[in-house]
Amino acid sequence: MIASRIKIAPVIDGIIDDEPWKNTIPQNEFLQWEPYNLSLPSQNTEVRIAYDNDNVYVAVKCYDNQPKKIIGRLSRRDNYEEAFANHSDWVAVCFDSNNDDRTGYLFGVNAAGSIMDVFVSGEGMNAFDNSWEAVWEYKQAVHSEGWSIELKIPMSVFNFDSKSNEDWGIQIIRFMHRYQEEVHWPGRMKGVSGFVPYYGILKGMENIPSPKKFEFLPYGLGGITNNNSISSTGIDMKYGLNAKTSLNISINPDFGQVEADPSVLNLTAFETQFEEKRPFFIEGGSFFKNRYQLFHSRRIGQTPGILIPEESVPVKRPDATTILGAGKLLGETVSGTKYGFIEAITDEEYGTWETENGDTVSGIIEPKTNYFIGRFEKPVFNSFSTVGFMTTDVRRNRAGYSNVIGLDWKLKFIENALTFKGQIVQTNKDKITGNGVRFNLGYLDPNWWEINFVTGYTNDRYEINDLGYNERNNKWYYGSYGEFRKQDPWGKFLDNNLEYRVFVNGTISDGIILSKVLELEQKNRLKNYWSFGWDLEINFASFNDEDTFRDERAWVYKSETEGDLGLWLRTDRRKKLIIAHNSSIGRGEYSNWRYRAWTMIQWRPLENANMTIVSTQKLGSQSMEWVDIVDDSSSLNIIYAESESKLNDIQLRFNWTFTPDLTFEVFYQPFTVNMNYINFYRLVKENTRILESCNYITDPDFKINNSVGTFVLRWEYNPGSTLYLVYNLNSNEYYSAEDDTWEINNADSFFIKFNYWLKI
Repeated sequence: MIASRIKIAPVIDGIIDDEPWKNTIPQNEFLQWEPYNLSLPSQNTEVRIAYDNDNVYVAVKCYDNQPKKIIGRLSRRDNYEEAFANHSDWVAVCFDSNNDDRTGYLFGVNAAGSIMDVFVSGEGMNAFDNSWEAVWEYKQAVHSEGWSIELKIPMSVFNFDSKSNEDWGIQIIRFMHRYQEEVHWPGRMKGVSGFVPYYGILKGMENIPSPKKFEFLPYGLGGITNNNSISSTGIDMKYGLNAKTSLNISINPDFGQVEADPSVLNLTAFETQFEEKRPFFIEGGSFFKNRYQLFHSRRIGQTPGILIPEESVPVKRPDATTILGAGKLLGETVSGTKYGFIEAITDEEYGTWETENGDTVSGIIEPKTNYFIGRFEKPVFNSFSTVGFMTTDVRRNRAGYSNVIGLDWKLKFIENALTFKGQIVQTNKDKITGNGVRFNLGYLDPNWWEINFVTGYTNDRYEINDLGYNERNNKWYYGSYGEFRKQDPWGKFLDNNLEYRVFVNGTISDGIILSKVLELEQKNRLKNYWSFGWDLEINFASFNDEDTFRDERAWVYKSETEGDLGLWLRTDRRKKLIIAHNSSIGRGEYSNWRYRAWTMIQWRPLENANMTIVSTQKLGSQSMEWVDIVDDSSSLNIIYAESESKLNDIQLRFNWTFTPDLTFEVFYQPFTVNMNYINFYRLVKENTRILESCNYITDPDFKINNSVGTFVLRWEYNPGSTLYLVYNLNSNEYYSAEDDTWEINNADSFFIKFNYWLKI
C-alpha cells in the first residue's frame, strides 16, 4: 500500500469526497480471513492513506449492496465484545510504525461510531492491550453505497524513526455482520502464529519531523466512603523524549480502581490473583509479562501488613498502601532494542493488630518502600525472534530487600512455525539465593495441528512474591499440549477443534508427584453460528502437600483420582439474544458427586444498550478438606473432613451508551456460599490416606453472603479528558457456625473524579 503526502488536510466527516483524497492511491485487494480463508470477499472494500507532518489520514469505503442491513452498536470505548467482535459492522486500521514485526497500533470504528484503540504485542488474545488510549479523530457515515470512515491520527501517537524513510507495516480489517465475514488486507492464512508479523507494507512515509509529545493529565477526586470524606489531586505527565521513547511521570497519582474486584471462594493455601485495573500499570504492561511472572503490578499499593507478625491478626489498617509517586520509561533504540523501566515509591502505613496472646498492638505495618522494574528485549536471527533481560528490585526501609534477574528468549525458525522459548531466573531475598528455569519447544502447522513440549522447575529458595507472583516454589513439571483443527468449512460445520493437555509435576526436595493431569477439550462451530462442545479433565492419584504451606506441622497425604466431564452449547452469535450454557459433573474415588452449571444470557434490547447476566452454581464435594491441627498431650492430630459446598454467583453487567463519549455502566454481583463439614477424621500416617474417625468438637461450618457493585457514569467531555461519577457497593456478610453470629462489613463509597488532557 502507498501513502500519499498531502498539503491540505481532508475534512473528517466520513464522506470520502474531499479533494485531497483524489490524489491518493486506493487499495482494494482484500481476502477473507473467515469463514472461507483466503477466498474473495462478499463485498468490496477500498482504502486510501494520506499524511502530512502532523497526522496520518485514513479513508475506508465499505461497499454494501444492502446498506439497510448494516449493523452498528453503540458502546463505551474499547468494548470489543459488545460493539465489535461478531456483533457489528466494523473496520480496524493497524499500523506497525517501527516496522519491527513485533508491536503495532489498532484503531477501530464501527458503523454506529463506537471506537477502540489497542496496543498489539505478542501472540494470542493476550497480545491486545485495550488499556492503551490515544487522542485521535474519526467520523463514520452510512450512505447509499454502504458505509465509510475517515480517521485523523496524530503522528505523536506513533513510535518511529523520524531521521529515516523506512516503510511502515499496515493491516486493514473489515467485518460484515450479516455474513459474519472478516476480510483482511493483506490476506492472512488461518492458523499462523502472531499478528504483527503478517502486516503488509506501507510505503511513502517520508521526511516526517519528530512530533511533539508533551502531555499533561491533571486530576481531581472527591467523595465519601463509610462516612469519611476523601479528596485528592495529582498529575500524570507524558513526554516524548524522541519519536521512539516516552517518559511517564505521576505525582500523587490516583491508583484507585473504578471497578471493584469480584467476590471469590478460595479454600486453598495460596493467595487469589486479581487482575490489574489501574491504567498506569496496564498501559505498556504487556512488555513486562512472561511465563514466570516476575512483575505483578498489584504488589505496588497492595493492602499493607508486611510488618504484622505472622501469628497475629490485623484489626485496623488502610485498604491500600499510599503510592507517593511513580515513573515509567518505554522506548526503542535505532537497532530495534526495546526497553522499559518503572520506578515507584510507597509510603509507610500504620495499623493495629491482635497478638497470639490476645493483646492489641499499634504501630508501623508497612515500611516506606522503593520498587524498580527494568526490561530489555532485542531481536536476534530474524524479526520473529527475541532475547530479553529483566530485573526487579524491592527495597524496604529497614525491613529487607528482594532482587530478581531473569533471561528470557523466543526463537522462531522455519517461517515462524518452530518455536523454542524459555526463561532462566535467579532470585535474591535477604541474601538467600534461588533459581528457576523453563523451556518450551513447539511446532505450529498452519493447516491443521500444533504440538508443544514443556518442562521447568523452581527450587525451594526461589522467591519472587515481593514484586512478582508465584503460587509455590520447590516444584518441577513437564508436559505437552497441542491441538488438531479443521479450520475450513465442511458439511454443516464452519470449523472444529480438539485440544489436549498432559502435565505431571512434583517437588524437588523430596521427589513426590503432586499431580498427573489429562485434559481434553473439543469445540464445534456450525454454519448457522450455533456452537457446541465438550471437555474432560482427569486428575490421577498422586500426593498433596498444600497444607504444609498453611502449617509447617502438616503432612503430605495421598490424593485421589478425580474426573469431570462438561458439555456446552451457545446459540447464534448474530442475534440480539444470545444464550450459552455449560454443565459439568464429576467425582473422585472417595468424594461424592459434584456439579457445576454456568449460564450466560446476553441481550441487546437496543443498539445502544447491552445487558449480560452470568450465573454460576456449584455443588462441590471434597473427601479431605483441611480443618485444623490439634496438639494434645499424647499426639499431634491433623484434622480433615468431608465437605460439601454450595456456591451461587450471579454477575450482572448493563451498559447504556448515550453517545460514544457518554456511557452509564453497571456491574453487580450477589455471591453466596454455604460450606458444611461432615465426618471428621485425623490423618494417621504421612504420605498415606489412612484416616481415623475423631470427635472434633468445634463446628467450622460457615456461610458467605456478599454483594459487590459498581455504577459508573463516564463522560469524555473533551478529547482525552474525562469525568467519572462512581458509586461502589461493597457488602460482606460472614456467618460462623462456631460463634452462631453474622459478621457484617459494609464499605459503600461515592466519588467524583475528573481529569483534563493537555498537549504542548
